[in-house]
Amino acid sequence: MAGRTYRYYRGTPLYPFGYGLSYSKFTYRELELETEKIRAGRVLRLWVTVTNSGDYDADEVTQVYLSKKEGGAQDPLRRLCGFCRTHLAAGETRRLQFEIPPELFFTVQEDGG
Repeated sequence: MAGRTYRYYRGTPLYPFGYGLSYSKFTYRELELETEKIRAGRVLRLWVTVTNSGDYDADEVTQVYLSKKEGGAQDPLRRLCGFCRTHLAAGETRRLQFEIPPELFFTVQEDGG
């Protein structure tokens, strides 16, 4: 799978994974992690504020990805670990919470190791 999906591809895609069109614009700010250090076996909680900064009511799909600072050759560059579809009126702001379960931090190699 190396080099073939959004998880491994190093080039510049025409459209990134999860790309969607909207009649409105959205602004993200105030990303906050519950803790600075991830602990084995614990859920990671995070929050982000999203604002519909456009002129139209619309839905936005917020996506959360994990990536390792230092990964092996077979490790994915990124992994989708959460998403949330939210309807926001024009000008509306909402604080979203995500909970990432510990099993999403695991990596299994092609040989099963």
